Amino acid sequence: MTLSTTRVLLLPLGLVVACGDSAGADELESSSSALSTGSDTVTSSMPSSSSIDSTAASDSADTTTSHATTETEESADDVSLDMIPGQNCDGYAVVYADDFTADDNEDVANLSGVTCVEGSLLLRMDVTDLTPLASLEATGFLLFEAPDLASLDGLENLQYVRNTLSLGAPLPDAGCVGTLVTTIAPFAGLQEVGALSICDNPNLTSLMELGTALSGDFAGPISIGGLPSLESLAGFEDLTSAGHRLGLTSLPLVPDLQPLGNLTHVEGALTLGGLDEITSMEGLEQVTYVGSLVILENAQLTTLAGFGNLMTVGDSLSIHDNPMLPQDEAEAWAAGLDVGTTVTICNNLGGPPC
Repeated sequence: MTLSTTRVLLLPLGLVVACGDSAGADELESSSSALSTGSDTVTSSMPSSSSIDSTAASDSADTTTSHATTETEESADDVSLDMIPGQNCDGYAVVYADDFTADDNEDVANLSGVTCVEGSLLLRMDVTDLTPLASLEATGFLLFEAPDLASLDGLENLQYVRNTLSLGAPLPDAGCVGTLVTTIAPFAGLQEVGALSICDNPNLTSLMELGTALSGDFAGPISIGGLPSLESLAGFEDLTSAGHRLGLTSLPLVPDLQPLGNLTHVEGALTLGGLDEITSMEGLEQVTYVGSLVILENAQLTTLAGFGNLMTVGDSLSIHDNPMLPQDEAEAWAAGLDVGTTVTICNNLGGPPC
C-alpha cells in the first residue's frame, strides 16, 4: 500500500479510511460500531515483588487499567493522564483506531507502518520481535505481557505513551509476568509517559534512557519492582514531583536514593521496600510532603537521615521489618511529622513484633 501525506485510519476490521475523502468519511461513520465491539479490554495492576507484595499492591492498585475508549468507561486517572477518546492520535499519518492485542510475531507484523495506536497496544504471549513497529510514534497504552521478549528493538521512534507504559504485566494476586529485555535503550526517544510500571525482569541493569520521560512533574503513578540486576536509580535525576504513587520495591542492588535528589513531593503513596543496599534516606532531602509512606524490609537501612525536611504525611505512615533500623530512632523521627491518620512502627531493631 502506498501512503500519501493524508492521515489514514486503520480500523479493527481492516478498513482503511483516508481523512478528507468524503466517501471514506461516510464509511467511517457507518463503521463506528466496529470500534466499540472489536476491541479487547486490557486490565492489569501495578507490580509488587517478593514478600513486600501485599503492601506495594495495596499502594498501587488499579493504575494500568485500559478500557475500550468510551468516555463513560474511563477512570478519573485516565482522563487526568490525557487518555482522551479520539484525540491520542491527532496529527499522525497512519492510525490504528482502537485497541490492538498481539499474541505472536505475526500479529505484530500487522501493525507495520502504523504511526499511532489510538487505544491500548498489548504485546503478550509469544511476541519476541518488535521490529515491525519501527514506524510507531505514539499510543494510548503500551502493555507488555511477553515472557520471552528479550529486545525492544523496533521501538526507537516511539515518543509518546499517553497513559500507561507497563513493561511486565502485574498479576491480580501478586507477582508479575515480566520480560527478558536487557536494555531499554530503544525508549531513549520517549518524550512523555503518563504512568510507568516495570516489573519482574532478571536482566535489566539501567533505567537511564527513561530520563526525559521521567522529568519534571510526573502526573501518573510510577512503580519499579522486581529488578534484581538494576544497578542504580539513574534516570530519576530530573523528577521533581510524582502526582500519584511512587513505588520502589525489590531492587536489591540499588545502592542509594541519590538520583531522587530533586524530588519534592509525592501526592500518593511513597513505598520503599526490599532495597537491600541502602543504608539511609539520603537523596530525599528535598521531599516535604508524601500522601502516605511505607518503609519496609530494607536489610541494611540503619537511619532515616536524609528525610529531614519531610513535614507532612497526608494519610498513613508505616515503618516495619527493617532489621538494622533502631526502633527508637524511627519512633522519634515519626513523632516530628504531621501524619494524617495511622502510624505503624514495628519489628525494627529492638522493636515489638507487628
